[in-house]
This record gives sequence, structure tokens and C-alpha cells, in this order.
Amino acid sequence: MDEHREKHKPKRAEGVTLGLGARGKLILAAVVLVLLLGGYTALCAAVNTAQILPNTTVNGVTLSGMTREEAAAALEADFEARYSDSQITVTANGEDYTVAVGDALTMDIETAVQEALTQRAFFTRGACLVEAYLFGSHRTVLPTVGDSEALAQAVEDSGLLDIDTTVQTSYEVKAGQLVFTMGATGNSVDETGLLEQLNAAIAAGDYDSVIDCPMVTGTVEAVDVDAVYDELYVEAANATLDPEDDYSIVASVTGVSFDKDAVQAALDAAAEGETVAIDLDYEEPEVTTQKLEDNLFVDYLGTYTTKVGGTSDRVSNVKLAAQKVNGTILLSGEVFSYNDTVGERTAENGFKAPPSS
Repeated sequence: MDEHREKHKPKRAEGVTLGLGARGKLILAAVVLVLLLGGYTALCAAVNTAQILPNTTVNGVTLSGMTREEAAAALEADFEARYSDSQITVTANGEDYTVAVGDALTMDIETAVQEALTQRAFFTRGACLVEAYLFGSHRTVLPTVGDSEALAQAVEDSGLLDIDTTVQTSYEVKAGQLVFTMGATGNSVDETGLLEQLNAAIAAGDYDSVIDCPMVTGTVEAVDVDAVYDELYVEAANATLDPEDDYSIVASVTGVSFDKDAVQAALDAAAEGETVAIDLDYEEPEVTTQKLEDNLFVDYLGTYTTKVGGTSDRVSNVKLAAQKVNGTILLSGEVFSYNDTVGERTAENGFKAPPSS
């Protein structure tokens, strides 16, 4: 009987105890959630959006806690210190050349700072801060070519563009001949190709590898036979006298020319490096310097003698006029003018006044 009664005893008190425990857990969970949310909200609010998050570097430069201006100044200083003297070695024809590329480089510092400073929406800032402390943000920003003209100038300054093993055809006058030494094909720097390789190396941040300079085959320029003829051609000229220089002798000139067709044919048939010799044509003038000297004033073309009468003033005037005419030289084709030679017959010129009638 007692045993039966025990089996059917109500369990109300046990059920009430379980219900209170679940409610407490819910309340506790809510309190914890509120506290966590409040703490996270406070953490988000604590993030200063005007400063870069902790554990942030760009190119190894620590930017943590810096403002935009401070970070830009730090990166600019690092860029100058790291890249202003940047050089790339280029090898050509077995020699090394140094291309100083520092002046051609630039870096997008503004974008780098902007990316380092960028903050997300308010409720993500706390997570960003935690992530920054745990993992950090470490970026590498490589310079690029900002001034292509400066890069081209650096290549020119290196001496690479002076490389040109092509030998052009040359000529000289020797022993009455026009002697050509034919050119020979060589190579020179492919400037466009070299600039492309330099740009690629800079984009990859590779300043240590040596660039094998690209080369192009040179061209032996064709000889301008007409230009050579114009340079060497001399027209024969007779010796003469210079009336502007007290009739001193102007030396004769020996004419020089050559057969342009013969020269062109010989050049077309010549191989690289070969010597081609063409005889020059010389023309002596009819009146050489020696001939003029030997025959100058050796013949009388005519002579005439007359007597002068009259007053002493008239005799003086005739004598003065004769002195002014004496020594006059007429070149071929010139005309003698008594008035031009003697000049005005005035007292200022030494002439006596004629007698009054």
C-alpha cells in the first residue's frame, strides 16, 4: 500500500525547478549579448578614422596611427631615399653600361595612403581593428616610369646610343685619284626595344638583373655621287689681275671633275670594305699664273709723242693730267675714261686756273 502510494506521488515540484533554470539562462545570454554588443560598439567608436590602423606598413614603412599627411610624407621620404639613385645595368657588345633611372621614377603615394587609411562602415570598424592587431596590413607599392623623356635621356647619358659598329663609306683625294673605302655593316642599339625592357624591369621592381641590350643591324648609306661631285668639282679659271688690290695677280685655277657614271658603276659593283679608286680629270686654264707673269706688260700696243705749248699753268695742268693717267691698267673688255681717271680739273685737285681772256 505504501509502495503503491509512492509510485503515484505527484512530481509538480520537479517541473517548476526546470522552468526557472531555462529562463535564467536566456536572461544571462541576453545580458552577455548586450554587454558584448555594447563593448563591440564602443570598440567601433574608439577607432579614429583619421588615423591609419595599427600594424600597417607600406614598403616596410610603419604607418600605424599616422594621418594622411604624415603617411604621405613618410612614404615620400622613403621613396626618395630608396629610389632616387636607382640604376639598371645593361650589357652590350661585352661591356656593361649603367642607366641611372632614378629621375624617371614615380610612385602613386596618394593611392597607397588612401588604401591604408580606408575605413569600412561603422559596425565593421571593430572587426577591422581586431584584424589589424592579429594580422596587420602589409603592402608593397612599386615605382613606375613617370617620365619617359627622363628615361630616354638616361639611356642617352649612359653612352649606349653611341654604340654603332657600322662603318660608313668614306673617300679622299689621293695622287690624282678619288679613292673610296666602302663601308661595312655592323650593329647599333635598338633604343625602342631597350626602353621596353627597362620599363618591364622597373614595373617588376627588378634593379639587380643585368639587361642584355637588344641590337639592330646597321645600314651602310649609299654614296651620294652628285654631292661628292659638287664638293670636288672646280671650274678652270685663267690668271688675272685684281683692280681692287692694286692689280695684283690672281692665280689661275686648275679645273677638277670626274665621270659620275663611272664612279656610280664602280661603287655599285664594290663589296663591303673594298677600296675603289677613280682617276680625276684635271683641266688647265689657257692663261696660267706663270704664263701671265711671263707675259705681263712685255709688249707695247702703241706709242705717241706730242709737244705741249702755252703758259706755264697750262703745261703744269697737262703734266698733272699725264701723271694721273700714267700707270692705268685696262683689263680685257674694260673701257678707258679720261674724265673718270683724271677727275675734275679744279684748284682743289692741283690744277691751275686757265688764263682770263
